[in-house]
Parts: sequence; C-alpha cells; structure tokens
Amino acid sequence: MVYLPGAAVGYVLLDRGAFDDMNVGTSPGLTSTTDRLFGWAVDAVEAVLPGWTLFPVGLVVLLIGFQLFDKVLPSVGSESLEHRSDAWYTQKWPMFLLGCGVCLLTLSVSVALTVLVPLVAKGYLRRANTLPYIAGANITTLADTLVAAILLGNQDAVRVVFAVTVTVTVWTLLILAFAYPLLRRVCLGAARRALMSRARLGAFVGILFAIPIALIAL
Repeated sequence: MVYLPGAAVGYVLLDRGAFDDMNVGTSPGLTSTTDRLFGWAVDAVEAVLPGWTLFPVGLVVLLIGFQLFDKVLPSVGSESLEHRSDAWYTQKWPMFLLGCGVCLLTLSVSVALTVLVPLVAKGYLRRANTLPYIAGANITTLADTLVAAILLGNQDAVRVVFAVTVTVTVWTLLILAFAYPLLRRVCLGAARRALMSRARLGAFVGILFAIPIALIAL
C-alpha cells in the first residue's frame, strides 16, 4: 500500500534524472563513530568464536533484550485503556512521530516493530492504534539503507534510496492525512482474516517469504 506506489513514482523521478546531481560522499566520521560505539562487541565475539557466529550471537542478544523488555512491563487490563481514550498514544500524529524516532534510533524496523508486541499483549496499546507508529517506522527504516549506500560509496544506490525515501514519505503523509480510516479498516481486516485459522496464518507467512525470494530470483 505504501512501497509499491512509492517505488513507482521514485522510478519515474530517477528515470527523468531528478536526482542525477546528488553526490553524497562517505563520511569517515560516521564510520569511526559506528566502530567506536559497537565495534568492541564484535571484536569481543570474534576473539573467542568464529566469525560466522556473529549472526546467532546477535540473534540471542536481541531475543534476551526483548524478553527482558517484556518482563518489566506490568499487565494492564482492558478497563484501564477505556479511561485513556484521549491519551497521546491513541492519537495519529504522535504515534507516527514516535515510530519515526524509535526506528531512527535503532536503525531497524524489526526492532522498532517488535517492541510493539509486548505493549499490545500487555494491554498498553490497542492494535488499531499501532498503525501510525508502523507507518513512521516504515519510513525511517530507510535510514540504515541510506547509511549503507553512503558507506559503500555507491552514488547510484544513494540516489535510489533517497528517491524511495522521498516518495514513500510523501505518500505515507497523504494517506495518514486523508485516508487513515480506510487504511485502518483494510489493514485490520486483512489481519483478522489472516488470524482466522492456522492454515491462513501459515499461508500469510509463506507469502512473506515467497515474495522476496521471487523478486531475488527475477
């Protein structure tokens, strides 16, 4: 609903040379700062374990972090939420900005969205109120892709990511401003249908895997 229209418009802009003059060089300061903040952890793992273990070790660290986050959240009953209908986390734009901020800080849409799971499960948030947050994270997740393109020094990649970021941002803001109720009905309706049975949920997950594999194959 967002990336396909955004990618189509971005392609048109790229094809017409709208971003041909953009040249962003690699920032040594950014590279050194990243290495200084996180490089020590990677070096510590590689000092005692083979390099290929970085992925499973990172996965374990994330799972432990999410489990600890889940444990520190007390359960909140549905009746508690009924008295907070005007709270900021039920409002569209504050949640959108929060999603942008969390994903920008973590540089991972997976981390930003996984944080929602215990919040919804514990009763802090209603599922319907998470859509603006997801929309915000869906935009700023392109920040890490842009950083990667800059670090690689590939100007074509930088232009592509920038074009998609601009078009996706504009399209998302338009949808939230003028078609948010429709977006919420469609997304929640699709979620309800996917959760009606294990077979449907399995098919939905299978599609999530099949689409990127098919695109890579093409």
